[in-house]
Amino acid sequence: MTRAWLLGFGAAALAALLAESAAYGQAGPGEEAQADAAMEAGAQEQPPPGPYPVVVEGRYGYIDQEGQIVIEPQFHWADRFQEGLAAVRVDFGYASYGHITQEGQFITEPRFEATWPFQQGMAAVRLDGKYGFIDQSGTLVIPPQYQFAWGFMEDRARVSLNARWGYIDKTGALIAAVQFDEAWDFFQGLAKVRVGNKIGYINADGKTVWEPTD
Repeated sequence: MTRAWLLGFGAAALAALLAESAAYGQAGPGEEAQADAAMEAGAQEQPPPGPYPVVVEGRYGYIDQEGQIVIEPQFHWADRFQEGLAAVRVDFGYASYGHITQEGQFITEPRFEATWPFQQGMAAVRLDGKYGFIDQSGTLVIPPQYQFAWGFMEDRARVSLNARWGYIDKTGALIAAVQFDEAWDFFQGLAKVRVGNKIGYINADGKTVWEPTD
């Protein structure tokens, strides 16, 4: 007997689930409160345009808002759509992640070891153990060079080397050197950073506007 599981139950639950996935998927260490606030706000919004991921007999596919399958179940894993694209995993191989359109077409061969959802037109991907970024055409626009990377927020992305964090812009240029013990996403022009046990703030140019204090 065919059984299918929708990742959520009804519009409100689906909105909350998508908000929770987005919030916690982008949260760094110590960001649980920020993620909870994002989830609460997102739960009051309508879900983003589908299709929506479902599981049918162990394979992931996508349905529309009427519950009709629009992308046949074929993937070992599938993420939600964001900015018109979704990350999928085609098999259990190490490098088997790629991104598809809402019509189910790959924008690039599934060759990545890991990937994040698209944010502001770019997605962090891991290749040969390092993180870089692709654009919505699938072109690798920032070469893999970081130990870890989060998605772009306010045209800035957090990147990590040797257990320290910094920020880059969409050209890949460092706007804040990799120097922080912990870093948060930009919000309304400022980003919180931690140095040791001290918390400070930098602006979008990477300049310190509040020196780290206890």
